[in-house]
Amino acid sequence: MNAPAYRQYKTSGKVSWRAPLLVLTVALPISALCAGIYALVVRYNPFIYFTVLASLAFGACVGLVAQMTAEKGNSRNRRFDVAASLCAAIFALWVHWLVWIALRRTEGLEVAMRMATSGVHSWLMFFDDLSSRRLLSITRGGARGALSPTTMVILWIVEALLVSLAAMGAAFVCHGKQAFSERTGKWSKTDAQAALYFNHGNFSDVLASINEHGLGWLNGLPLDSDPHPRAVDGWNILNVECVSEPSDPEFRFVTITGATTKPRPKGRPVTQHKADICTLLHAEPSAYESLVVRLTQQ
Repeated sequence: MNAPAYRQYKTSGKVSWRAPLLVLTVALPISALCAGIYALVVRYNPFIYFTVLASLAFGACVGLVAQMTAEKGNSRNRRFDVAASLCAAIFALWVHWLVWIALRRTEGLEVAMRMATSGVHSWLMFFDDLSSRRLLSITRGGARGALSPTTMVILWIVEALLVSLAAMGAAFVCHGKQAFSERTGKWSKTDAQAALYFNHGNFSDVLASINEHGLGWLNGLPLDSDPHPRAVDGWNILNVECVSEPSDPEFRFVTITGATTKPRPKGRPVTQHKADICTLLHAEPSAYESLVVRLTQQ
């Protein structure tokens, strides 16, 4: 039997004109809403460590919104998605400062409206005045802090970096979960996702076995949900996801990740180790349909 010529999906890297348009008209307004919520947390939350976590969550949410919006606009380029998330993060940080000013300063709404139309020089003067008053950005706890203006500026820069890096990181990780059919102009959809029991080999051998025996080799593995003996020291599973674009008959892909599962005296088993085996591996239609049937068996 000849070894099948399996290949992985490669993105075209193209960006549709709809992607930047949707980022501007959809992602930025949603990011502004997230910024308003974040400003409320920063203004009224008294716990500094919670607010630091809120900064990371705020950035991640903005990044996810930007990435999902860009993908909906048919962006197949990770660099564009990450750049869009950075722009959305910068915009959201600007909005959150305006909301905070409206909440915190005397005649805040008037000051915020004036700052909304101000240039860089006015903002630098504002931060200089704010830092001298020692109103901390991460807690903004008032003049009780004994921090120097330089320390205040450094903290604000760190806050901005946390938000921006979280946004870019979220966009980077979430890009590429689905494949795009250039023939039909549509994204793939998940047809099946399940875990297979794999306790008789190494994860490094999986791809070699598929190349030698075909994707049908996976059909011989039991589902992890099936009753079978489980080692007390843990067992290996293969998480298999099948995606396709139904109107493109040749557009069929399989993603496989390995995981080591450890039992617990009480509760569900816990995953302690993961290994990426293959991402969006092209599958022949017949083998793909057979695997989908196998994974969806109850």
